[in-house]
Amino acid sequence: MLTPQEVQEKTFPKALRGYDMPSVDDFLEPLAQDYATLYQENEVLKEKLRVLVKKLEEYHDREEEVKAVAAKCAKMMQEAPTQNPDVAQEEERLSLAKQAAAHFIEAVEKDVKAHLELLETLKTRDLGEKETRKKPYDYESEAPAESEPEKPKEEAYPMADRPTIKFDNLQFGSNYDPTKE
Repeated sequence: MLTPQEVQEKTFPKALRGYDMPSVDDFLEPLAQDYATLYQENEVLKEKLRVLVKKLEEYHDREEEVKAVAAKCAKMMQEAPTQNPDVAQEEERLSLAKQAAAHFIEAVEKDVKAHLELLETLKTRDLGEKETRKKPYDYESEAPAESEPEKPKEEAYPMADRPTIKFDNLQFGSNYDPTKE
């Protein structure tokens, strides 16, 4: 391939009956400029192509690495249940602890509601009168006022018959080590 400089420097020998040299030069000059532009664009495109080929090779290498990592992860996921059978046991313990906590919260909520109702009852009473009661907190022993509908009696100790929840084995923060039982 001719370079643009070679096209510009090309001279033709003079002949007796040859072409008119100024008209040949007038034709070759824009031709050489167009050729130079195309030549430069071609070099730029070749360089871009080299960069793209290099990037493509890098991506192919990375693709192989990603496939290897994905295969390793899949293998680890398959082996995980067989390597640590305690996981299911710990999940069951966690589920039981969550259930126990939910029951405890429900019981405390019930107890708090009962205390709130008792406080509301105390607010409506005339505390100026002296009342006789069997027990210091036995407000249900009196007959209800005529304007108030009778409320069903709640258990005196609603928490007494519920199982005790112990959280002795729970560990938190920096003391927690899942490898120790």
